[in-house]
Amino acid sequence: MILTDIVSRIYVLNLPERKDRKKEIEHALKQIGIHWQANQVICWPAIRPSSNNNFPSVGAYGCFLSHVAALQDACHAEHGWALILEDDAVFASDFNTQLPELAKVLSSEQADLIYLGHCHVASETAAPAGLNISTAAVIGAQGYLVRIAYLATLLPYLEACISRPAGHPLGGRLHYDGALSLFRQFNPSCRTWIAQPSWIEQRFSRSDIQAHWWYDRWPLLRQCAAWARKFKQARRHAATLN
Repeated sequence: MILTDIVSRIYVLNLPERKDRKKEIEHALKQIGIHWQANQVICWPAIRPSSNNNFPSVGAYGCFLSHVAALQDACHAEHGWALILEDDAVFASDFNTQLPELAKVLSSEQADLIYLGHCHVASETAAPAGLNISTAAVIGAQGYLVRIAYLATLLPYLEACISRPAGHPLGGRLHYDGALSLFRQFNPSCRTWIAQPSWIEQRFSRSDIQAHWWYDRWPLLRQCAAWARKFKQARRHAATLN
C-alpha cells in the first residue's frame, strides 16, 4: 500500500523559483513510492504576493493564499481526501508502515481533518502513539488531510480570515496554522485526528515565510547553511531510529 492508494489528491505547495525545494520533496515522495502523477500528485504553484496585506509577513500571506487556492482546487475532486504538503515536508522513516492505520480512519467516516505533520500539539496529557482524535491546538501544517466533502464548511472560514482585519476575534489575517486551529475552536464538530508523534516533519531549509537569516543572503554562507541544515536533518532522523 502507498499513499496514493487511499488519498484522492496530493498537493505539494512550491514556489516556482524554489527548484531546490521541488527537487527535495520529489526525492522525499520517491522514498515512499510516489511520483508526480497528473490529477493525483500535483506540484501546486505557491503564491508570493507583493505586500503582506497586514498579515504577519509577505511569506505568511503567500502561504495562506497558497493553502486556500489548493483547497479550492481540491473541491473539483468531489469526494475522497486531499493531502496538502508544504515543500519542506519529510516523511518519517516508518511512514508507509502507518498507512493501514490511516486507511482505517479514512474509511471509517469519522474524520474531517487529519494532521499527519505538525510542530507541536498543545495537550496536557501525553497521547498514545498513532492517530488519535483530539481537540488540542496545533502548531504547524506541513502535512494534513481534509475530507473533500468537508471543504464546503472549512473554506468559507479560511476565505473570511483573508478579508477580516488582523486581530479579529473570529480570526483575521494570521498564520495559516493558527487559522486552522481557530476554525476548530469555533467548529467543535470538526472531527480532527492527529498523528503522534508527527509522521511528517519539516526539513531544515531556508524559509520563505520567516524573515531570511543574514547568512542566507550570501552565496558561500548560504551553501554552508544548507550543509548545516542537512546535517541537522540527518541527526534528527537518526535519533528517531534509536
